[in-house]
Amino acid sequence: MIRGTTPTIKLRIESEIDLRLCKQIWVTMRQADKEITKTLTEMAVEKNCIEINLSQGDTLALDPGVVYVQVRGLTAAGSAFATGIAAVKVERILKEGEIS
Repeated sequence: MIRGTTPTIKLRIESEIDLRLCKQIWVTMRQADKEITKTLTEMAVEKNCIEINLSQGDTLALDPGVVYVQVRGLTAAGSAFATGIAAVKVERILKEGEIS
């Protein structure tokens, strides 16, 4: 992902859990002491796929390098689950700030 952009992040979850039936889902991106978490109301969910839209502010909050991403959730039956942690490259930009 490139800082200062508004990417749509698509995550495919390899699981038997139907994500549409979950009570809650968190997608957390962490980089050192910086954290961005999107919750169920901020994402589109299909059976095994999640889509989240990041804002310019979200991506500008990250430094160039690597951001780690993990999905956690709670099923309707009350079982908690988590994915493994994935690493995503964050690309630098030449001019800081949000474009308006």
